Order: sequence, then C-alpha cells, then structure tokens
Amino acid sequence: MAWEPQNRRIHNVVMKLARCQAAYELNEPMLDKPEYVMFSPLGLLDAEQTTQFESVPDVEVWPEVGSRAMQRLLIVDEAYLGGWVIAQENRYRYMAIGVDCVMVRGVLNEYLAYEVIWG
Repeated sequence: MAWEPQNRRIHNVVMKLARCQAAYELNEPMLDKPEYVMFSPLGLLDAEQTTQFESVPDVEVWPEVGSRAMQRLLIVDEAYLGGWVIAQENRYRYMAIGVDCVMVRGVLNEYLAYEVIWG
C-alpha cells in the first residue's frame, strides 16, 4: 500500500497561508481564485527549479507605502533574510511580492515548497 498525499487538503492549507501573507505583508487581500498554484516537496524540484524558487525576483517598483514589505526594505529586520521572511527557523519562511501581480512563496519545515500567483 503506497502513501498518497491529500492534494485537496494541502491546496487548502497553501491557499490560506498565501492569502494571509499577501494581506499581512502587502496589504493586498486576495479573495479571487489565483492564476497559478504550485506545491511540491523541495527535494523533488530540479536544480533549475530550486534556483528559480529560492531567488527573489528583480523588482524595480517599491511596495505600497506603509506596508510591511516597504518597512522591511527600509528598516533592518533580523527576520528578513535575502528576500525571505523567516517566521520560525527551519519551520516556516515566505516571501511576498506585489508588483504587476501578487506572488507568495513559502516553505514549510524545509520540506514543502509552495508558490501562489494572482494576476
């Protein structure tokens, strides 16, 4: 008997996390259905996918004034490292970018990676 992940349940958790991070970091409540949702164990991503996932997209526009994302750019925050917000070391980290679209990436337990994009 093989173990099968419950994709619907994982999807629901990922969506809740992504919506919360978009609202918290960017002041962007994302209630619509996203254009793209991906979740996968980090170890199953190939080298190119891992590099793309871990890197912070080049953004020339600053976040909304007063948002936490703007504050993280201007104020030294020990929890903000290389574009990632470390909520709890080795437990949960995420990044939220809100230029042209809203994108949230996260990693749970340094195992499950997710990315959600709203256009």
